[in-house]
Amino acid sequence: MEMKIGKLADYLSCLYGPMGINANWGALDSQRNQSVTRSSYTVTAETFFESGMLPAVPRGGTGILLSPSANTGLYEEAFAKTLPFKVLAGDIVGVRRQRDHSIPLQLNAFYLPIRDNTVDVIFDRLGALWHAVDYDITHHNDHDKLTHFILGEYYRVLKPGGALILDGDSQFDSIVYSTIYKLQRFLSTVPENLLRSLSAYFDKMKRVAVADHYYSQYYFFYKPKNRK
Repeated sequence: MEMKIGKLADYLSCLYGPMGINANWGALDSQRNQSVTRSSYTVTAETFFESGMLPAVPRGGTGILLSPSANTGLYEEAFAKTLPFKVLAGDIVGVRRQRDHSIPLQLNAFYLPIRDNTVDVIFDRLGALWHAVDYDITHHNDHDKLTHFILGEYYRVLKPGGALILDGDSQFDSIVYSTIYKLQRFLSTVPENLLRSLSAYFDKMKRVAVADHYYSQYYFFYKPKNRK
């Protein structure tokens, strides 16, 4: 398993590193819809806040939102300015630019340097989970699937009642499928026992639509409150 994760980590570093083919991923992302503006990130943050679907934090307190695949950090900066969370903006090659409100980190999402049960929200949009699922599908992994591993790592660091937010359908072109699309395709091919174990991580799911320029949908998965 460690060898598979190491190979995937090296692959991602080559893709998104300074000399990688996707080094300018943020620009590529925006080019999919020329009408995208910086306000789209704020709209997403405000919609999450107004939906009432984020885990509650103590009055006057601050929770923790982890984004393990932040890349440019624009979503994370909007979250930090809008939501009652300290926002950790991580990425395997580091966040592209220094931001004023979120905290930049260089990290490997498969081995999060975070204690168990300490994170309120994980936001993974076309990020580490997407690549794990894509790797499992394209390499036809039958055992020790990276998808299973990374979901377990997310589950480990989330607090009981914490939420994992994944991207769903949007107006992306047909080449870039959402994490939910990839995950659904993956789940349809895995053995029944693995399907049961994956669905056992989270006890409920909610969906929210965001009226940004992508017309995005996001899915909130919640760690059961009685588990650690």
